Amino acid sequence: WFFNRYMSQQSVYGIYSKTVFGLVILTIGSAVSAFFGTFALWASSTIPTHLVLKNWIIWSMGDFIGALFLVPIAYKIKNLKLDSLKIQRSQVWKLVIVVIFTAALSRFIFNYELGKPFLFLIFLSMLLAANWLDSVWVYFVSLAVCVYAVQQTLGGHGPFAENIQNTGFIHLQIFLAALGITALGVSSLKEEDTLLLLRPNLALLFCWTLSGIAFYFSYSSAALKDDNHFSNTASLSRKAIEIQMSDYIRLLESGVSFFAASDFVSQREWHLFTNKFLATDYYPGIQGLGILFSTSIEDRFKNSVSPVIRYQPDINIFPVPNVSEEMQVKTPDDGFVLTYVEPMQGNRAAIGINISNEKHRYEAAIRARDTGLPAMSEEITIQKDGEGKTGFLIFAPIYKNGLSPDTIKGRRAAFIGFVSESIIFENFMKAAVVSFEQEVSLKVFTISKDGVKREVYSTSYWPADPSGEKNETVVFAGKVMNLVWRKGHDFELSTILVSSWIAFFGTLISLFVAIMLSSLENLKTRAQRIAEATTKEVNEKRRLWQALTETSPAGIFMTDKEGLCTYVNSAWTQMSGLTMDQARGEGWVKALHPEDLLKVVSSWGLLIQGKNFLCNYRFIRSDNTIVHVTGQARPLMDENFEITGYFGTIQDITELHENQMALLTSSRMSSLGEMAAGIAHEINNPLAIIQGKALYLEQLIDSDQAPDQVKMKANIKQIYLTVQRIAKIIKGLQTFSRDTSGEPFNKCFIKDALEDTLEMCRERFTSNKVELITPAEISRELCFMGRTDQIAQVLLNLINNAFDAAYKMKDKWVRVEVKRNQDKINILIVDSGPGIAPADQNKIFDPFFTTKDVGKGTGLGLSISRGIVDRHGGRLLLDTTKMQTTFIIELPLYFEIPEKV
Repeated sequence: WFFNRYMSQQSVYGIYSKTVFGLVILTIGSAVSAFFGTFALWASSTIPTHLVLKNWIIWSMGDFIGALFLVPIAYKIKNLKLDSLKIQRSQVWKLVIVVIFTAALSRFIFNYELGKPFLFLIFLSMLLAANWLDSVWVYFVSLAVCVYAVQQTLGGHGPFAENIQNTGFIHLQIFLAALGITALGVSSLKEEDTLLLLRPNLALLFCWTLSGIAFYFSYSSAALKDDNHFSNTASLSRKAIEIQMSDYIRLLESGVSFFAASDFVSQREWHLFTNKFLATDYYPGIQGLGILFSTSIEDRFKNSVSPVIRYQPDINIFPVPNVSEEMQVKTPDDGFVLTYVEPMQGNRAAIGINISNEKHRYEAAIRARDTGLPAMSEEITIQKDGEGKTGFLIFAPIYKNGLSPDTIKGRRAAFIGFVSESIIFENFMKAAVVSFEQEVSLKVFTISKDGVKREVYSTSYWPADPSGEKNETVVFAGKVMNLVWRKGHDFELSTILVSSWIAFFGTLISLFVAIMLSSLENLKTRAQRIAEATTKEVNEKRRLWQALTETSPAGIFMTDKEGLCTYVNSAWTQMSGLTMDQARGEGWVKALHPEDLLKVVSSWGLLIQGKNFLCNYRFIRSDNTIVHVTGQARPLMDENFEITGYFGTIQDITELHENQMALLTSSRMSSLGEMAAGIAHEINNPLAIIQGKALYLEQLIDSDQAPDQVKMKANIKQIYLTVQRIAKIIKGLQTFSRDTSGEPFNKCFIKDALEDTLEMCRERFTSNKVELITPAEISRELCFMGRTDQIAQVLLNLINNAFDAAYKMKDKWVRVEVKRNQDKINILIVDSGPGIAPADQNKIFDPFFTTKDVGKGTGLGLSISRGIVDRHGGRLLLDTTKMQTTFIIELPLYFEIPEKV
């Protein structure tokens, strides 16, 4: 349903949508199928929880590969009603060639060791079928290769046969997935009639050749690496076996030395000697460690004073039971009786057995006696826990006086008996190769005198693939054995990984290149149509853009990423007085008022740093007309979010500025009105003093007595100081009331602005008993560029607001602080009032917003004050971290720039 639904819209999604959607639907279907199947197995406790994910992956991969090979054939046959299977008589020979070629390649790759690195040749058969036959035959070829690859891999042949029970089959699935996807891609090219073109064929052949070369060398290198690793592991396994066999033989030799060190060893002494060895797990293969004495000791030593006759205890002697006719020794020249054995448990019944009647035991014993060396028997059956298991006996001879004579005759004459080990070979081998059995599998064969090989040991896993098999012949205690190794189920193979993933990605890249080349013409045609449509759309948008910008009342400008002007509209040229050509590049700077240049450049620097450009500045036109504007700008970014330029607008706010100046004057006069009574009182008092002192001086002059010079000078000095005080107040009033908005910025001192303000409001504080705390001394180094009267107005507004807040409090005070903060001047106005409510803190700088009673405030003071401070390049802000209401005026500190020599 999904596939048919999307295929009905194939024209929308492209010519290769069938392949893409087919893979998507197969993936989803396989995943859902595997989910329900795995859930059923888990719910029925067939598989444990920790294997659920692995089971689901394997199941879905299997379903996907099966569907990948079968669904396209079924879909093709269903839609074409078997028409695609019909071939013309002239094409029969082509079909025969395709079949023979596919069969020969498959057999070469999956049946011969030489063919494994040439895995990529198999794709040629699909390309041949696609060029000569209908696309459905491509699916049949891929299915045939898939079936043959699985069959041969399970039979132990081909590149993926090694380690098939562990991870090899997963990588086989990856290869088959690549094979199926290639079939879909090649068939899609065939159906689009593009595969018959030369370029797609050459692209596939070229990419497959490159991938095949990479695969060949990678496979060969990995195979060599695997072989070296396998050989090293097998060699280590052989050395481990040899070392363990040497330990077992040394145990026998220790027993022989124990006997040589004493004239007589009792059963108790033998028990104590062997117990320290057998009590550990160091010799897991030993079933029993015993002593066999010769029955001819008494005859051979009857004239000797040696006490060897004591080694003939009074025990029941019996032959080896159940010996076949062919294995019986009819006339042995000596008897060998098992007299001591440890551990006794499980071996007690063997005491007294005479091994001379059984061929394998007897021959090994005679060989040990006559050579003086340990000798291993042929394989025998050893009873263990009621079960017969394959094992061996190893004999080490004991001679009189502990020394082996130089001749066979001498050895036979001095021979006493044997120290013997019975070994269960399976236990011996497991202990020796326990650390290697996961990586390598091992079989052990004995080789008899007549060359017959008999298997005596095999690991639990024995791979069917004999490739890379390693053989070695070793001799243990005179016994010839053949060791055969093959790679185990956990052998880490780099070969499989290389072959599967290179095949997978190589085929995908090859298909991608071929599809890209076959689509060039289609893409070219579509690109032309899109380009024409896009050009038309761009032209229409350009015309719309021009209409919008040229009719916009706002000035519009654009710059490149370096800030050089590239476009301005007519509204911008009217405001600035420059033409578009004059404004290009850095020409727009010519229209800026010189006092605003630094401010605009600083604001533009903030924009480059990722912040916003929002600035009020002035244009001065050629006729000296000043236009006040407010500008803002934003970066322009491409699809990678990289800045390509900047876009901005300006608005003419000249009328608004004039209105603000009127409001500023009104606010100034309002503040003067609030202080009028205090100022009048502040002037009247000094005038009264002057009048009184003047009358006093007149009386001194008119009196008959001589004038008192000291008193006259004191009164004249007091009149002078009082006049100075009045002059300072008048100067403050003049400064405060004078309109300097049209004057340029000058160097100004914080000390002057603050003293002028305090002189005008000091009387108001004194008469209302509000304490005014001011700095004791203000440095003349604290200066700024601007206008003293405007900063004085800001200070007056803030001090009056602080007075109003503190006036109703029990503790009435206002504190003014002046601080230097690096390159800034901070003026703090703090009052003892109740503070500003948190809900009002974000609104106090809005025009016409006030917290005072009705009729006692216009709501313009803080708004106008912030505008004044902003024009001075500073900030006016409320410090919300303090308990008392604290306003901060922050102004840039002015530095004198020395002239260059």
